[in-house]
Parts: sequence; structure tokens; C-alpha cells
Amino acid sequence: MTGGEPRSHRLRYYAAFQVLSPLLAVGLALLMGGAIIGGIGINPLGAYAALWKGAFGTAAGFGLGITRTIPLLFVGLSVGLALRCGLFNIGGEGQLYMGALASTALAVYLPAMPWALHFPIVLAGSFLAGGGWGAMAGWMRARFGLNEIITTIMLNYIAFWIVSYLVHGPMLDKASYYPWSPQVPESAQFPVLHEPSGIHLGIFLALAAAVVVYVFLWRTRVGFEIRATGAGSSTARFVGINVLRRTVLSMFLAGGLAGLAGTAEIHGVQLRLS
Repeated sequence: MTGGEPRSHRLRYYAAFQVLSPLLAVGLALLMGGAIIGGIGINPLGAYAALWKGAFGTAAGFGLGITRTIPLLFVGLSVGLALRCGLFNIGGEGQLYMGALASTALAVYLPAMPWALHFPIVLAGSFLAGGGWGAMAGWMRARFGLNEIITTIMLNYIAFWIVSYLVHGPMLDKASYYPWSPQVPESAQFPVLHEPSGIHLGIFLALAAAVVVYVFLWRTRVGFEIRATGAGSSTARFVGINVLRRTVLSMFLAGGLAGLAGTAEIHGVQLRLS
């Protein structure tokens, strides 16, 4: 047996574990759910058949599942990126609100312009707003040692009440009885790719963001420094990594991704900030 074989075996086992563990988790969840459903006198197979039909049996049901997945993908990437730097970003909700607020303001109050110009401005504004909201927590963690779990949760409430104030006051649609903003113009909306299902461009942007985050974390020097900071900030500092900058950058990028989740929801589904 050569020296490389044990390592190759370990790599194969690790790869198999990465593939099989999510499938095993889903299978166990279905078994446990089926047991609970059967325990209350309902046929589990019939219940799961209805669940499958509701999710995939109609274009509208399938589209609803996809559009609900888009913001979860963005916020999941946000949490995962911060976690690679050893940070628990519990502030996705607040960052989502700030991204949605910025993108709505840019959509509603900027002069009329073509989609090819307006839409990128909206995306960039939402990323910067969500990123700035996340960077505040990152800076407080790196500069003062404040726990980012506490600060991001507190920032969630602040973001919510800022948006609540604005949609009840300065951004209120005067033609409506409801506390929401004017409708975003078509030049700032996510194009709908399939009308019967309502699936819009956001699903491809979210998947592209996942690829970009992977390449950034695992194929760039800055990504390596972020992961090194997460593995041990003292060691990272010892080898010359600027831990403060990498911590703030990680939370900025995480916040920006969550901000895009807010934009996907407003400009792809709701069309108003509420």
C-alpha cells in the first residue's frame, strides 16, 4: 500500500459524508414526521403526497417555493460567510430591511431611466446599505470586543423601526390606506422569467452569488485571511493578518448579501416596502 492511498481513502469518505449526510438528515426528518402524523391518525403517505403536489404539482405552487427560496439563499450565504470568519451574524433581518429600504428609495425617488441602468443601481444600493449595517456590528466586535450576537440583534430592532417610521410617514404612499411605499417602477423590478409561476431573475442571481462567495473564500488571498481569522484570531494577527479589517469586511459582505435578500423580496415579489 502506497503512502497516498490512506489519504485518498479519507478524502473519499469525507466526500461521501458531505453528500450523504444531508440526505440522511432529510430521510430521518421524513421518518420522524411520518411517525408523528401517523400518531394523530392521518396517513403519512397521503400527507406527503399532498405536500409534494402542493410544492410541485402546479406552476403557481412551484413558483411560490422558488420565490420563497431566493431570500433564504441570500441570507444563508450571509450567515455562512460570516461564520467562516468566526462571527455569528444574527442580524440578517435588520440587514435585509436596510437593503430593502435603500433599494426602494433608489427605485421610487430617482428619475426615470432604462432598466439596464436603474436595476444595477438598485442592487448596488441595497448591497451597500445592508453591508454598512453589518459592518457596524463587525467594527464594534473588532474594535471593542462587543459580542456580535447581541449587537446584530439590537440592530435588527433599530432597522425595523426605521422602516416602520418611514412607511408610516415620509415614504407613505399617499394614494393608499396601507402603511407602505409607492410601488417600485418596472425599471427597478426583477424580470419575471415564467409568468404562470412568478419565478424571477433573483433565483439565478442568488445561485451566482453562491458561486462568487465560494470562489472568494476558497480561491482568493482575502478569503483565506478571512478563514484564517475565523480559525484563530490570535494566530492570524501573529502572522500579519489585519484582524480588524477582515472582521469588518466579513460583516460588510455578509450584510450586503442579506441586503440583496430584501431587494429580491421587494422588487421581485412585493413591489412595495411595507
